[in-house]
Amino acid sequence: MAKSSSVRLVTESASLLPRSPERASLAATIERFNAATQRLHHIKQAQQQAEEQLYGDGGAIRAVERAEAALAEAKQGEDAYLANVALGEADASASPVKAAEAEFAKAQGALDSVRKTIAALKQELEAAERELRWATTYRDQARDAVVKAAPELQRLQNDYKIAQAAYFTLRQAMGQMNPHLPKFWDHQDASPYTSVADTWRTALKALEADADAPLPTG
Repeated sequence: MAKSSSVRLVTESASLLPRSPERASLAATIERFNAATQRLHHIKQAQQQAEEQLYGDGGAIRAVERAEAALAEAKQGEDAYLANVALGEADASASPVKAAEAEFAKAQGALDSVRKTIAALKQELEAAERELRWATTYRDQARDAVVKAAPELQRLQNDYKIAQAAYFTLRQAMGQMNPHLPKFWDHQDASPYTSVADTWRTALKALEADADAPLPTG
């Protein structure tokens, strides 16, 4: 009873034809989606780099710890330095403590800057994630509009109505012939066929990235 169905995708490039308003809108939303995806990727990369600058072995936290240790060591030797200055054996303008304090302040400033960068990137990430969600919604809506306006969808609906009518007609006929048919004849496996649903699913997925992707036609 199964009717053989042959469904294929149009092989000619639709991009050679003028875009419908629906496909033009889809192209714009795909561009927005791609831009949002790319920006989100870049922000995540920047976050990874900033976190490495903060937590890595050569990062800001370790730099502050080293500068703090150097300052403590300089303070411990300050008495000896002052004595050497008084004896004319050391330069009064080259205080190890002042130099260590300057390095500590510099390291602390770098740490504060990295932390502010991470906080700023977190805000950018949240904004980028919101934008991607909206871009995805608008892209999907535009894709659905393309399908809704497509003659291929109308053709699919017509094919379904024809197949449905044929099914009920054949079902009635087979009901009349039921006494002469093998037991459980209608539970036997149907002949292999191309899944129309799979073909449409593939086409809809393609439309998410290509506004000119063709729709199935029979």
